[in-house]
Amino acid sequence: MKKILVITCLFVLFCENLFAQKITSDSTKANAEIIKLHMEKCMCCWGWEIKMNNDSIIRSGDSKIGNTIGYSAVKNPIPVYIELGEQEKDCSKYYRIKKIKKIL
Repeated sequence: MKKILVITCLFVLFCENLFAQKITSDSTKANAEIIKLHMEKCMCCWGWEIKMNNDSIIRSGDSKIGNTIGYSAVKNPIPVYIELGEQEKDCSKYYRIKKIKKIL
């Protein structure tokens, strides 16, 4: 009887662990790539060029990106997980960033 109880408890803990990993796994996969840093200082020029979902190109000048990947030129695409915020009012392709995580 004790063996069945122990096995049942272990099974429940194992299933809970798998479920928890499934919920958090989305933020550990890249959904975008930082492909270029534009250094020009003009309205709607400066910032990072981001390729999302393999096709759409957006830009952001949000400092969260610089704090995460740095401010040096991008030589190779940098995989990241990004949650977009609001679209900038003055620049049509610019977005604020809610969350960013560099994927290694």
